[in-house]
Amino acid sequence: MDKSWVNTDTDCSFSAPDFHIPGRQLGLEDGAYCRKQTLRGGRQSGVEIIEISNGLLSLRVCPTRGMGIVDGALGAHFLGWRSPVREIVHPQ
Repeated sequence: MDKSWVNTDTDCSFSAPDFHIPGRQLGLEDGAYCRKQTLRGGRQSGVEIIEISNGLLSLRVCPTRGMGIVDGALGAHFLGWRSPVREIVHPQ
């Protein structure tokens, strides 16, 4: 099952609005998903976050910060570094 979703296309000045794709649309189990969220307020306003989960392992990626992995979780266990700066500061 080959499917693709365009999140951002700089050639067309396009950025998809926030979305949620359940696992069954991705050919995965129901606990899996892909979600995009644009943060609002403060220094993080405008930062985009994409969360990807297979139902057990989840990762948050930040396309507006060089596709960096923000953090993750394996079940109830946090994966990542807890920065003293709690916001994901927008690069502007």
